[in-house]
Amino acid sequence: MWSVCEKCLAARLLLAAGALVGWNSPAAAHPDIAIEDRVTFIFRDARVTGFEETWTFDPGYSQSFLTDYATERDGSISAAASKLIAERIQPNLSEVRYFTFVRLDGRDLGNLPVRDFVATTSGGRLSFIFTVDLPALVDPLRQTLKLEIYDHDYYAAMQLMDEEPVRFRNMTGIACEARIREDVENAYFGDIYPEEITLSCR
Repeated sequence: MWSVCEKCLAARLLLAAGALVGWNSPAAAHPDIAIEDRVTFIFRDARVTGFEETWTFDPGYSQSFLTDYATERDGSISAAASKLIAERIQPNLSEVRYFTFVRLDGRDLGNLPVRDFVATTSGGRLSFIFTVDLPALVDPLRQTLKLEIYDHDYYAAMQLMDEEPVRFRNMTGIACEARIREDVENAYFGDIYPEEITLSCR
């Protein structure tokens, strides 16, 4: 059974345990969860098919979350536990678009399908890994693909990883880089800026 606190926060975010954490942010007192994320763009024949997201949670939240799930002796999450987490988490995340906002040539692509959701642990920290499929192949030489990941209600403070925040998979016949900037035009919760990723290729 979930606690009242879990039910309340799960309606907007995850199966939260309510652990308060510190974060390098002007509004550090507000977020309940801190998440570092990485984006891996997936290519086929020099076209973008989608991208993989990796969310790594702060140690405090990771520990609180994992108390509800059986882990292996080495601290890892079994396939059965990962499946159970996915069953509980994904309906809530789908309601908030997995905090993922994608624009193609300036057009919002809306709530995109997600597959291959897996929960893992490393060094005592919980991670969610999943793949987001684009509705059609994107030609990054002719189309502009932009991506932002953030919780505008600021229950979770989401920030790109310092090390390799963006990666590329199966990138052949094309050279791409990620341009990252603070999207000041879409500030939320006062002066918090989403990190905008623009795919630039040649």
